Amino acid sequence: MEALRATTARLFELARAVHPRRAALKLLRQRVTLALVIANLDRAFCADLNKAVTEVCDAFSRDAGEAADLAARLDAMRRGGNGNGNGGVPAVASSPLLASIAGLSGDGLYRALMALQLPAAAPADVHLEAALAAKRLTLRDRLDSFIDILGAKIGDVPEPEACTRFLAFLDRHMSLDSYIEAHLNLAGAPPPAAS
Repeated sequence: MEALRATTARLFELARAVHPRRAALKLLRQRVTLALVIANLDRAFCADLNKAVTEVCDAFSRDAGEAADLAARLDAMRRGGNGNGNGGVPAVASSPLLASIAGLSGDGLYRALMALQLPAAAPADVHLEAALAAKRLTLRDRLDSFIDILGAKIGDVPEPEACTRFLAFLDRHMSLDSYIEAHLNLAGAPPPAAS
């Protein structure tokens, strides 16, 4: 049980670092709290839950490391003057096309990213910024998906509904991975280093 408490504490740290919606964090806390109560009564559930939380934390850490790597590359590219032609001054809005996604999140950001038509000849930093936006969305989606799965485990969300959402998450995750890879290729950048 102590291992599970430590793992869930790690999950909360990771979640707070990247998720913009308080409501999602509150729902995560509620579902984890109820899951901990059940885990206290059921050893098998405790072991399964600890495994699931550990796996999502590992995946989340890997994705967060990749996002941090992309952000560092983008910052270095802009400061070095490579990609936006501004002589090393960080750009605020590198592209009018990317400015159209500023402030979006969740489904709105996903739809905007999929509809975004960046020319192949766009500066490398523009492609990196698009890839970074998609990677950050992947992080939030992973957490939202885990919240749904946890809801099914504790009986808070009907299992068929959680399964349908999880399949949608997988489809969206694959689309975002392809999107990220395409924009990294257009930027001439190698895939981000996993942490």
